[in-house]
Amino acid sequence: MILGLSKGIVNLRVAVPSLVLPSLVLSIEDQAAAVSHVEVELTFEGENELILKHASVRVIYQDTENNALVRAESDGVWNIVQNFFTDILYAIRL
Repeated sequence: MILGLSKGIVNLRVAVPSLVLPSLVLSIEDQAAAVSHVEVELTFEGENELILKHASVRVIYQDTENNALVRAESDGVWNIVQNFFTDILYAIRL
């Protein structure tokens, strides 16, 4: 699952150029057969400093048509539920 989350964070990096990689995965809590809650620490470049931001992210294991899959099934990918990054994507100031 970390690979899928890492891909999501890399995609976030494209949307938020100030994001510094790598960022840290602090914890993973499975909430359902296809859903996990992940706590991450993201690092951003400020004007003269690095800014650490704690974020809660929900990820879902899906097939290519975005149907939920049980995590043990093959050919699925972990996708970040987009609204969990809203405060980061649209923050006026980090």
